[in-house]
Amino acid sequence: MRCSGYCAGLALRWAARNDRPWEMDAMARKMVDCRKVPSDINCTLTIAGTEDELMEAAVAHAVTVHGDEDTPELRQMIASSMEDVEPALA
Repeated sequence: MRCSGYCAGLALRWAARNDRPWEMDAMARKMVDCRKVPSDINCTLTIAGTEDELMEAAVAHAVTVHGDEDTPELRQMIASSMEDVEPALA
C-alpha cells in the first residue's frame, strides 16, 4: 500500500516533529475537570490536550453544554482551571 497526498503529508509532519512524536513533554499536556467547577448539571467531563487544544475544546464544551458565552472572562476561568497532567493519565 502506498501513501500519497494527505497521508504522505501527515507522515512527513510526524517525522519532522521528532523521532518519537508520541513522547510528549509531561508539562505539555493540560487537563480541565468539570467536576472541579461548580455547575447546575453536575458535569463529570474531563478534557486533556495541549494548552491550545484544551482551550478550544473547553470553550466549545462550556458554550454548547453549559450555555456560557465565549468571553475573555470564560477563557480566563478555563485557563486558571488548567492543570498539568501526565501523558499516561490524559
